[in-house]
Amino acid sequence: MSQTEREHIVSPTPIGPAGHPWAARAKGLVGSIIDSSTSLLQQQTHDIVSFAMGSPAAEAVPSDAFLEIYQSVLADAGAAAFAYGATEGEIGLRDELLAYLESTPERTSADRLLITTGGMQGLDLAGKLFVDPGDLVIVEAPTYTNGSATLLAYGADILEAPMDGDGLMVEALPELVQKAGRVPKAIYVIPNFQNPTGTAMSLERRHLLLALARKWGSIIIDDDPYGMLRFDGEHIPGFRELGGGDPLVFSVRTFS
Repeated sequence: MSQTEREHIVSPTPIGPAGHPWAARAKGLVGSIIDSSTSLLQQQTHDIVSFAMGSPAAEAVPSDAFLEIYQSVLADAGAAAFAYGATEGEIGLRDELLAYLESTPERTSADRLLITTGGMQGLDLAGKLFVDPGDLVIVEAPTYTNGSATLLAYGADILEAPMDGDGLMVEALPELVQKAGRVPKAIYVIPNFQNPTGTAMSLERRHLLLALARKWGSIIIDDDPYGMLRFDGEHIPGFRELGGGDPLVFSVRTFS
């Protein structure tokens, strides 16, 4: 081992406020504009309509029905409702979700399903599983800020790719990758009603992106919180459907 390598290993940990040692990755953490705006809104005392995040109006939430379900669960489960559950998610919820997905193009198998605490935990798991510091990750420009911030927190080198009315311009990716001099470890996309542009990626581009991911061995982080909220137009097959369960497709969904 060279002297330089030794010095790199024993280099002191960054020191944060009040002298507390911070992990090296803390320097790469990016704050959330969305979380900051939500905190700011909570401090307001006047009526306000927020466009900062996809959150339903209070009157649209069936709180009485939720309370009834909550009380029913407590009556049936008792103290067990407050115990630790299975890491992969509550069994009853998983069974119901798998049965529901069987009636949709999103059908999957039990070994591919994990219940998370919201879509953001799903994105965090994607970063934790697939992104090493210095890995190249392609993202749409613009994109969901909390998604890109999560990738940056795991040390990703972000390569922004342009969009148009048909979503991510996938045909531009080979040239961007060639200029970067390396293939991407992952490609982060929001294919349906993209945040923030609202566009949907065309079927042709979805096929092309799958082909490129397979050629490069890249993970597609398929962030699709809005795909089941289509009000008109025809369904466009998603990456799970088109890929036939390809393990290169890591899908993130949300109930919110």
